[in-house]
Amino acid sequence: MGDSLEEFLANAVDGLTLALSIYVDQKRAIPPATEAGDHIVRLSGVTVAKIALWNELVRSGKTRADLASMLGISPTAAGRLVDFEHTSKLESLEEALAKFGVRLQVIPTALQAA
Repeated sequence: MGDSLEEFLANAVDGLTLALSIYVDQKRAIPPATEAGDHIVRLSGVTVAKIALWNELVRSGKTRADLASMLGISPTAAGRLVDFEHTSKLESLEEALAKFGVRLQVIPTALQAA
């Protein structure tokens, strides 16, 4: 939980990260985000890119080993690209997504006042 709303929302990110890892362990696609409810939990751009990459792997029926072969990297390095507990470079995720014909688009938006 948390003593404040900010702590609670920060802990929610940790919970979502765990849930995302469970989807990967179960080899299931990750559903799209919703904006229902009183508070929006924002994920990092790297996490959103990892979700997109994982969903492309599931959609195409490819494995992490296939991804490693496509990128010419080790299976361990490929696995880290879809490991939500591991930090990856956005550039590496962009390169991997490009292999599926997908590119990232960043759209800056103003933060809403609390």
